[in-house]
Amino acid sequence: MEPETLTPQQAASTAELEDLHSQLHLLHDSAEVCIIGLPEGMEGSSAMLFIKNWLRTKVAPRVLLDMFTMERMQMMPKHHPPPGVPSTPIRVRILMFRDHNAMLQKAKENALTVVDNTNVSFFPDYTLAVQRTRPLFLVVKNSE
Repeated sequence: MEPETLTPQQAASTAELEDLHSQLHLLHDSAEVCIIGLPEGMEGSSAMLFIKNWLRTKVAPRVLLDMFTMERMQMMPKHHPPPGVPSTPIRVRILMFRDHNAMLQKAKENALTVVDNTNVSFFPDYTLAVQRTRPLFLVVKNSE
């Protein structure tokens, strides 16, 4: 159906479904963590296995659950930068919300994670829509 031929009831239903879709998309993406500063080539042949073991043993030991699982790991951009250029950011999707929050909290408590004399930072990987709306909350937060 063309948008011009929708009844008001259909238009309201369509708007509701589009809103639900965007909320689910945000929920899905909120499980991602961005890791910046990990030296290039450290991961060896299996980057996913390296990141999983590194997070479990070095970053958040005794915090992550035994069944800690990652759905995917993505390096952006896909090519390796030349020497002297900052390392490639890594996005990791952690399936369990508890592990996601525990890892970010532990990284925040440690304040500084150093690997091969390089500082490694952890950030929640917010979508562009969330990044754009966050400054709007500063007005409310600062007014308290």
